[in-house]
Amino acid sequence: MLHVGPDSDRVAAAVSELSSPDRRARAGAADDLVRAGEPAVDRLIGLVRGADEGLRFQAVRILEQMGHHARSAIPALLAGLRDPEWPIPGATADALAAIGPAALAPLREAAADEDEAVRYWGARALGRMRGCDPERIAALADLLDDSSPAVRAQAAAGLAAIGTPAARAAAERRTTAAVPLAEAPVETDLVSEGGESPGLAASTIPIVAVATPEAVGVPAADAAVAGDWLR
Repeated sequence: MLHVGPDSDRVAAAVSELSSPDRRARAGAADDLVRAGEPAVDRLIGLVRGADEGLRFQAVRILEQMGHHARSAIPALLAGLRDPEWPIPGATADALAAIGPAALAPLREAAADEDEAVRYWGARALGRMRGCDPERIAALADLLDDSSPAVRAQAAAGLAAIGTPAARAAAERRTTAAVPLAEAPVETDLVSEGGESPGLAASTIPIVAVATPEAVGVPAADAAVAGDWLR
């Protein structure tokens, strides 16, 4: 394991180790870069913008673990929502969610994009962000009016995960945008942040789970690739 500090040479060495054929060496380098924090972010941004799919994925996951310390990577991560290689957009959405409030305004713009897939991943990021910020709740509520069933499902899941009275009230104002259960395949992996039941009232949103990537055109078989890059 490398002992990484603010020294740029040590950060560079850890980044280089991410290409090692040894899975444990790659995992150790990733841990070291997370500990290095902000001094490593510029190097990771370079990987996010690079041509190697495996390195892009690893860099995004490391930035996710850095949380708000990775806020300078927001522009590069937003571009990653358009990455054609699954599972990078999903990992990117999770990294933006982990960054927190600094990513909120950019994610609202992503959630209004003309590209359905970008709106889907933006909605996922907004739904998985921590906290009960009124702007976040409003953004998710707006997405209940989206033309895409998958995007609406993500928005409903996010409001359900927040689980506060404000989130429920926002959803209730859009009861006509409810998503029929048969419209989108789902996976349930969100829990309530408000300490209450994660489900919204049945009369408000009849689907409160996360729409699967297949709903926006991601081949199911490609999802298995993700695990290989970080093992």
